[in-house]
Amino acid sequence: MQPMSAQSDRPFDRAFVVQFERIEDGRKRLRGRVEAVASGEAIRFRSLKQLVGFLTSRLRTRANGER
Repeated sequence: MQPMSAQSDRPFDRAFVVQFERIEDGRKRLRGRVEAVASGEAIRFRSLKQLVGFLTSRLRTRANGER
């Protein structure tokens, strides 16, 4: 891990926190929560498609200069 001073020039507008839920029933599923660090916007996802859709949407919004 790098010291904070080395990380301070990294843009938080492209940073996300992803939390995965533990699934106990033996079936392969993906569930959790994802949050955009810069805006605090968050969703709960129940599939890889929803997770990737949120990430893609937020990155496109930031690329277009929107907040």
